[in-house]
Amino acid sequence: MRGFIPPDYLLDGILQRRFCYSFTARTGTGKTAIMLRIAAHVALGRPLGSRNVERGKVLYFAGENPDDIRMRWIAMSAEMGFDVDTVEVYFIAGTFKILVLQKSQNGARSISRQTTKQAANAYRPRPKRANEVACEFIVG
Repeated sequence: MRGFIPPDYLLDGILQRRFCYSFTARTGTGKTAIMLRIAAHVALGRPLGSRNVERGKVLYFAGENPDDIRMRWIAMSAEMGFDVDTVEVYFIAGTFKILVLQKSQNGARSISRQTTKQAANAYRPRPKRANEVACEFIVG
């Protein structure tokens, strides 16, 4: 197959380089802990279980509870032995506008501005109660 380019993985078989991932689930299910752990492993280039992890810079969009995320990140740095001021994980706190490329039924493309919450809502399954879902974004 001509033109096929194999995926460039950061987390072997799971996360590809230069993609934006949204991790969604009900509140209190461990999304933040998982995403912070993945962010640390990517920034440090450390294996995660049996999976190889290629070192890379991480952009972490903390749309909800950024102070809690900072506190957890500091605790994780102590547990994993890295310096929060030198590891290449960059946190963006709060919500902001992002550009979303949309394709209409006739194939025309357009770009719209959405908040991170709007974008997350557009690409996740609908829960029974919307207030029970939170979202983490991570870019590899």
